[in-house]
Amino acid sequence: MKPAELEQALTRFLETLVNDPRAVINTDTELLVSGVLDSLAVAQLIDFLEETLDRTIPPVDLIPEHFDSIRHMLAYLEANPRYT
Repeated sequence: MKPAELEQALTRFLETLVNDPRAVINTDTELLVSGVLDSLAVAQLIDFLEETLDRTIPPVDLIPEHFDSIRHMLAYLEANPRYT
């Protein structure tokens, strides 16, 4: 999946997950710091990424810095293609 396609898929998934028309989700929205996502939503996000990309994200990499925004997720995933 190309980065632009993944960005669109993540945005759609997060908008559905949050299900709040007042929530603005873009590439730089701070999902964790702002409280847009709670711990259950983060688990659902990780599951979505693993299923969509057919890869495993190791527990050691499940840190807020990698998943606080779509931009951070894309950077992490691009920098770590070796995990499958």
